[in-house]
This record gives sequence, C-alpha cells and structure tokens, in this order.
Amino acid sequence: LRIYQRAQDAMIVPAGWAHQVCNVRSCVKVAMDFVSPRSLEKCVAMAEEAR
Repeated sequence: LRIYQRAQDAMIVPAGWAHQVCNVRSCVKVAMDFVSPRSLEKCVAMAEEAR
C-alpha cells in the first residue's frame, strides 16, 4: 500500500500496523501518538511483548 499525503492531510495508523515513511521532498513533519480506548488493550499487549 502506498499513500501520498499533501499539506493538511492526516494519517491514522491502526495499532499493530508496521509502516515506513519516505519524504519525496523537503518537508516539516508533525507527529503525535494517539491510543484510542478501543485500541488500548492491543497496544499494551504489544508493548509488553516488545520488552
């Protein structure tokens, strides 16, 4: 899956999805981690598995 984002686009990556970012030109990136209540249990399990 390949997605091209433009200015003001947002991307939500579900818990457990591996992803990679490649900037095709110079840019400023603003990132924020967010865990919804629905994904909390899976995120905790993945964090403990990674330890």
